[in-house]
Amino acid sequence: GGGVTISGGEALSQADFTVAILRRMKAEGIHTALDTTGFASWETVARTLPYTDLYLYDLKHMDSEKHRQIIGVPNETILDNARRLASAGKKMQVRIPVIPMFNNDVENIRKTAEFCKELGDAVTVVQLLPYHNLGVAKYLRISDKPVAEATPPSDAQMQKLKSVMEEYGLPVTIH
Repeated sequence: GGGVTISGGEALSQADFTVAILRRMKAEGIHTALDTTGFASWETVARTLPYTDLYLYDLKHMDSEKHRQIIGVPNETILDNARRLASAGKKMQVRIPVIPMFNNDVENIRKTAEFCKELGDAVTVVQLLPYHNLGVAKYLRISDKPVAEATPPSDAQMQKLKSVMEEYGLPVTIH
């Protein structure tokens, strides 16, 4: 069973290294997964195709301007790469970090579900990942910059968002 998952910050930011590891793992017959935000040129993503069995693909917000304001980049490249992976026949586990005051509203979750549905059977599961504030104390130890804190979403809210996604026939889990 098992396999190797390449993650990072963003593994595609070190594409040569990532592709080399993936290539070697595939040569050894090992299942490979790539954890990515999808924010890279298609040329970079395409280099991983022959060596990646599964993509753990983050989607944070469907509104490109909101995505840019909070994440720092627009989402068009991310969404386009997801579409291209699906067209290439690749499998994805879509991962949505559910962040209060950013992407936890029903409208955004509905738009995300519509997008995932558009990707067809490329999406094997949608994972809702509730925000947690476990890293806040660590951040405060290493930085003197203020950090925004939010209250983690309740179990009831997570169940509601899961139900919204399931209305689209998607397999959904909460982690």
